[in-house]
Amino acid sequence: MNEKNVPSEGRNLLMHASQLDALLGETEITSQDFASVKALVQGEINTFMGFNIMTIGDRDENGLPKPSTRTCFAWHKDSMGYAESMAQKTEVNYVPEKTSFLVSSMFSAGSVAIDGEGIVKISCTE
Repeated sequence: MNEKNVPSEGRNLLMHASQLDALLGETEITSQDFASVKALVQGEINTFMGFNIMTIGDRDENGLPKPSTRTCFAWHKDSMGYAESMAQKTEVNYVPEKTSFLVSSMFSAGSVAIDGEGIVKISCTE
């Protein structure tokens, strides 16, 4: 991203929880000699090298793809576009026939890549 002159503000990194565990095992991340972030105090890294770090675990829909290597993504906030066609709406109704409440929620949105140079795929070996 630095080579493509992507601004350092607004960078994000999405990784799997196993990559976060591996990152916490690196001395350069957890030692005060290398970084001022006290990663082991709370057991998490929320920022590193200008990236806002987010993690995702295994999910029913398979989460991040995992063949022999797992793909993680880094992007700049201005390289992605977001459009919301319907704001989140939640309804709670009582259904007397079932003597229970029915909770339904609706939301509609989409996203698109605006600038491919601000998006990076990272392959990580498990």
